[in-house]
Amino acid sequence: MGVDMMPHCFNGLICELVNSGIDGVVYFDIVQHDFGPAGFFRDPNDLDTYRNKSIFLAALNNEK
Repeated sequence: MGVDMMPHCFNGLICELVNSGIDGVVYFDIVQHDFGPAGFFRDPNDLDTYRNKSIFLAALNNEK
């Protein structure tokens, strides 16, 4: 089903900052096209954006 946080970064101030930054940019076209791990990101709090902007995982999961 994908990931919704940076792997191995689940708690602490640095992880919170990293994960909130990822949430803000992961569905930008340049990030989806140029960073492979972004294609596996699934934000359960923003499924509409995930379905519309994800170029890999949503199609693989038959969610488009």
